[in-house]
Amino acid sequence: MGVNTKTDDEESAPLDDQKEEKNDASSEGKPDDDAKKDENQTENENENAVVVGGLEESKDGYQPLFTRKPYVLRCLIGILVIFVIVVLAALIVLIIIPGLMAYYTPPMYLAIVKVAQSLQSTPPFDVPRNLTIPKGFEIEAYGRVPSARFLLPLPNGDVLVSQPREGQISLLKRPARENMPVIKLDFATGLHFPQDMLLYTDERGDKYIYVAESTRITRHFYEDGDVRLSSSQNVVSNLPYAIDDENPYKGIAIGNGTLYVSIGSSSDSNPIELTKDPKRGAVYGYRAVGGQRRLIAEGIRSAEGLAFFPGTNDLWAVVKQRINIKYPFKGSKYGILDPEFVDYNPPEEFSRVIEGENYGWPYCNPNFKISKGNDIKYVADVETNPDETDVKCSSFRKIDFPLPPHTVPLGLTFWAGENAPKDYRNGALVALYEVNSKTGEGNSVIFIPWDYGKPVYYFDLVKGWVLDLETKERWGRPVDTAVLQDGSILISDDMYGAIYRLYKTD
Repeated sequence: MGVNTKTDDEESAPLDDQKEEKNDASSEGKPDDDAKKDENQTENENENAVVVGGLEESKDGYQPLFTRKPYVLRCLIGILVIFVIVVLAALIVLIIIPGLMAYYTPPMYLAIVKVAQSLQSTPPFDVPRNLTIPKGFEIEAYGRVPSARFLLPLPNGDVLVSQPREGQISLLKRPARENMPVIKLDFATGLHFPQDMLLYTDERGDKYIYVAESTRITRHFYEDGDVRLSSSQNVVSNLPYAIDDENPYKGIAIGNGTLYVSIGSSSDSNPIELTKDPKRGAVYGYRAVGGQRRLIAEGIRSAEGLAFFPGTNDLWAVVKQRINIKYPFKGSKYGILDPEFVDYNPPEEFSRVIEGENYGWPYCNPNFKISKGNDIKYVADVETNPDETDVKCSSFRKIDFPLPPHTVPLGLTFWAGENAPKDYRNGALVALYEVNSKTGEGNSVIFIPWDYGKPVYYFDLVKGWVLDLETKERWGRPVDTAVLQDGSILISDDMYGAIYRLYKTD
């Protein structure tokens, strides 16, 4: 038998080589083995898995056969998209569309004023007349009342027309036959500068007509169909008036159980008027039956038109502002009457009358030059409050809405009622008595859309009385408006004593 003569080292080397070769061989074959092992394991798991209601039980619990996380994410994204769409739609309906409608101006056309033959014999209807009005409307001569000023429709369809220069009030009665002019009756005579009127029903259901004269406010019991004003009861007496008064007319309104009386200034800018009792350039409140006077607001130069916004206790007024304001900004023009400045300032005012507020007259004036849009800022008056030495303009309540300068707003009416045209319902009607020869605005009836409780814009609803802008030649001057039961509106003109009716045809 042979003897092994190899040493330990000689034997170990070949053995190590063999191990390495074996390991290499094992490594080369491992992927296949692992794959087989994984397949066997998966098959075993699949054999042991139990499917329950679309869920697969595994060692991690029940899992959906589809992928859970992407499905939930898709649901959340879908809900979010729907929410965003709903919010955007709400914004469009509630904000964007009303905003666009508020600034919408209807197409206009030159309409022939319809005049009954019996009214064609005297000016201005002795020749054909035209006025510019919205399409879908027509306009007619409703009646003739000399120096017609303010209007008051009555429940039975009659209309009262004040005539300050004549010292009387006329009643217009619509005849039974169509296409016939109204019948004019003397309703009240012997009055002193009567202008504003209102109808008030008290808590007992009794009706009263209130009449604002130059020095007093009276009330008169009224029953439907009355053709004469009943005996008077003085509600407010001793109101200020002067022969050379710039603003002898008093404006009135009733709401919140209070009779509101506007007392205009007798001058352009004299501060002494604020020391009078009662103050001028102010609005006072009284009980509806008189007494318990209180100051409501001051700094309101002359507000002849007062009205409550429909369905609210918010009292609004249109205000005639200053006529001649000296240039208020430092420089070479400071303190002089600069025509370029005066012609465009100050804006007339349309403001909510809030108790306890001061609106600036005569110390601070609203000014277009330093203002943007409807946000009108005040500037200290050169004569009454130079450099704000007497009072800070920031302490006054700013006006709510500017009207074109030097156009003299008089009557204020809200186009309310279920028969008012839908696109115009609850907007404001303002009669602009004067025309600004520089801007061309005024001597018209403007409409002011209402949006979110405030005026936002205006456009001419009826215009065309001015024949020559430079010379101010014209054939009518609107004073007031009133809404009839059928939704049409009346317009008074004191130049030729005409009453117009604007009505919708479609």
